[in-house]
This record gives sequence, C-alpha cells and structure tokens, in this order.
Amino acid sequence: MTTIEKILENELKKLTPEERGTLREDVLLTFDTIYKNINNRMNTFENTILDTVIQRNKELSIVNMIVPKEDFYLYEEYFSPVMIGDTNQTSILSTLQTDEKLYEKLVYVGEMENIDAYNEKELDAKISFEGRTFLFKLKLLRDTSYEKKIDELYRTFQLNSLRWKTVNAPYLSRIFKLVIIDHDEDILQEMSKISNSTHLYKLEIESSEILQNFAQDYITVWNITPVQKFGNGVIEPTENRINYIHSIDSRENVDLYLVPEQGIHVYSVGKTSMGYRVVTDTNKNITWNFVSISDVSQIAYEEKLTYPIFKNQEISLFINKLRELNKVRIRTVAEVHRIIHSYQNIKNRFELVDVKVTDKMQGAVETKDLDFFIVDEFKLKKDTKYMYLYFKVLKNDVYLIEELSFIVTIMQSFFPEYQCKGVLV
Repeated sequence: MTTIEKILENELKKLTPEERGTLREDVLLTFDTIYKNINNRMNTFENTILDTVIQRNKELSIVNMIVPKEDFYLYEEYFSPVMIGDTNQTSILSTLQTDEKLYEKLVYVGEMENIDAYNEKELDAKISFEGRTFLFKLKLLRDTSYEKKIDELYRTFQLNSLRWKTVNAPYLSRIFKLVIIDHDEDILQEMSKISNSTHLYKLEIESSEILQNFAQDYITVWNITPVQKFGNGVIEPTENRINYIHSIDSRENVDLYLVPEQGIHVYSVGKTSMGYRVVTDTNKNITWNFVSISDVSQIAYEEKLTYPIFKNQEISLFINKLRELNKVRIRTVAEVHRIIHSYQNIKNRFELVDVKVTDKMQGAVETKDLDFFIVDEFKLKKDTKYMYLYFKVLKNDVYLIEELSFIVTIMQSFFPEYQCKGVLV
C-alpha cells in the first residue's frame, strides 16, 4: 500500500495545472456517482426490506373528518359515518311523530372554550306551506354519544390484540343535536292533509348568528366501516366442552376485526383460510359485528374539504419504523422531539422549545385526557412527578387545545411515570 501511495504521489507531481483540473472534476463526478448509488441502495433497503418486516404487525391509523351530506358518496368507498343513521333524511312530519324530535345534527366549529355556552340554547324557526306559516322552538343539546365510540373502538382493539394508538378525532366531541321542543299545535293535522308533506325537510331558522359557529348539513365520518357476518351454522364445543367454536365465512380481501358484544364473552378470535374462528361461551348462532379499517394513506381525499382532517398516523420516517421494531423506551429529550415530530398535525401547529421534569406543580394549559377510559391500576399515587412540555404555537386555530390534548396524551402513554402537562409560550 505504501508503494502504491508513493507511485501516485510521484505521478501527481508530473501533472500540469490543466490535467490537475481535469482530474479534480473526474474525482468529484465519480464521488457523486458513488454517493447517489449508495443513497439509492439505502432508500431501497428502508422501503422494501424494513417495510416487509413491519407488515407483520400492521399499523392501523384512524382518520376523522366532516364532509357535506350531498358529497358523502365521493368518500363512502373508504369512509363511513361514525353514527350510521346520520346519512338518513327525515321529513318534518316524521320528526314530529318521534319521541326525541331530532331535527338535525350540527358540528361546532368555533372556539372550544366557548362550546358550553351553546348547550341548551333555544332558537326560533318557522316553515311555510299551503299559504300558512307555522312556528317552532328548537334547542341545541350536546351529543356525547360520539365520544363513547372511541371507548368501543379501544375494546375492539383489545379483543383483536391490536396495538392501541390515541385517536385524534376532535369532531367527535363537537356534535350537537338540534331538537324540536315546541311547535304550533295544529301543524301535524295540517301536514297530514297535503300529499307532499313527506317532502318537507327544512325549517327556516331565525337565529342565524348563532349557527355561524356550526357546520350544517355535514356528516362526521372516519375510515372505519361496520360489517355484519353470519356464522356458517357449524358450532363445535371445545375440547373441555365448556366453550364453543363459531366458524364465520369471509372472502373479503380486507382484514376484519370483531366488535365486542354485550353479554357475550369472547375468549379468542383467529383468522382462518375460510374466514374467522371465534371461541365464546354461547352455543347460539348469532350475527357477528365486525369493522374494517381502511388504509387511506395513499388515497387523495383532502382537496375539496372545507374543514381540516385529523389523523393519528405517524409520518413514515426511517427512525419511526425502527422504533416500531424495537419497543425499548428511550428517556431522552431527543426522543421527545422525535415523538412530537412524528405527527403532521402536531408538527404544523407546535414547536417544542423545552422539556422540564419536576416534583412541583406549575401553571399549564388544561387539556383533556383522550385515553380516559384506559385505567392504569399500577400507577403510583404518591410522589407524583410532572413532565412539562413547552410549546411555541405555529398555527393558532380553533382546534389548538384539542391538538395539544392529543400530543400530551401521546406523551403520557410513552412516559407513564410522569404527569404530562402542556405549556404554551
């Protein structure tokens, strides 16, 4: 090697300035070619070999958004209403004949700190037909049933041995019901006289300034679709003859996940070549409820939407994929930065400027624990320490506190030994 170095050194001394310039260009060009080739090989390794390994533990992400009712058909291949009945249109006559008298559902799109001011707010409305005008009194009521769907989803993940990730779905806590609480007494009689009464759907609401903070004629959707399956009729006892094996045929080209049923204890769920195998304590042939979760990461669905989309999908970074393979928790500030920058919604809204751990309680933003239904029975109640996350706001909108709640809940799951708090600076 020493001999080769001496020969090269002697040869370089003989080069003219023009030859040295040419050699320099050739060396740089060769180095650039080698660098690009190595970089392409690394990208191939990350996108093929590593992705193949990670596919064994499929990552499921939840997307939540609101779409106009009239445009829902554009999204129904991959999305479904959080409440299936939200797609139904009901006439005023049919609404008045129900106990609840639900006129419509609205999505609050104002500042979250003001949401309680609209609860039980009364509005005046009217409808005109056949030359007469009839008066109505409406009331806004918060609908908490949507938030309970997250709890149901968590139990579905648990039953199917899926890794749970905090769901980022602010719209589910922003739903209001607009119900009819009073109306002219003779309207039912008058409506029943006309042949087209079933086509009367819309009331003219007078308090329009209140409704400026609500999205009307919108449906709250997510990429979760309910699927019903029937057993094939063959119910076999287990070896101990205590429980029963149900076989469910399914030829869909998508994965289905069994939803827990009230009063039925499911011991295991397994996928077979013909469908699914469920071990339970009942020998009755019942209808099984499943859900499918669509992968919409490669689907273009955001262009025409007025309101923002929320998701809990992590950005596809090499370091994030490595963390999925290695579940060892790392306690460093760099790891905190990595977690926060793994979510596009958070990355666009916040910049982490500092992290402090202390045993003293300090001032912080009041956020909501989005995983409140998960009970940590082993968490120490004494000697509580706090992790304060200091954020600079990059994008201030009406969803700021909800997105802060999302990332604080995520951090809480990574650092359960602390009480995580968010601070805006």
